[in-house]
Amino acid sequence: MRIPIVQLDAFTDRPFGGNPAAVAFFDQSPDDSVLQAIALEMNLAETAFPIHRPDGDWDLRWFTPRVEVDLCGHATLASAAALAREGLIEDKVTFHTRSGALVCRVTTSADGKSAVTMDFPSSPATPREVSADLVSALGCDVLAAGTSFDLVAELESAETVRDLDPDLDGVVRMDTRAVVVGEAW
Repeated sequence: MRIPIVQLDAFTDRPFGGNPAAVAFFDQSPDDSVLQAIALEMNLAETAFPIHRPDGDWDLRWFTPRVEVDLCGHATLASAAALAREGLIEDKVTFHTRSGALVCRVTTSADGKSAVTMDFPSSPATPREVSADLVSALGCDVLAAGTSFDLVAELESAETVRDLDPDLDGVVRMDTRAVVVGEAW
């Protein structure tokens, strides 16, 4: 079986920078076990699988080497760039995902460089108590916390975020997919 696969780096303007993601092309979606096996073989954070729909839009799924995930920004950007590069879309694509519709726009500058922008789904955080477990896992004061797609923690400053050295075992024990940190506004 021949499967066209490309690897692109998102969030960068230079080779070997940014976040790598694989994009595999199929005319129709194969069995999930095939998608999982490809993601395992690619061994990247995510491998994306865009499938063209009869209405002109695209279905999009993402797999890590171990599981399917609900949302992946950099692999979505890589998918839009790969589809544009292959001539399968022009300047806009709508992906239908487990997290809802994601719209990407592809622009090309005069020097031939492409850029992709995405309308990411909004999910405002619901405030929650700052737990002792969160403070312990992050190893710093937490000004506020909330729950969105992930657990969100507001820290004192950008410097605090940059210097963060979390206890990753403590983060794993938190009841959340991920902990997102940012500076106070």
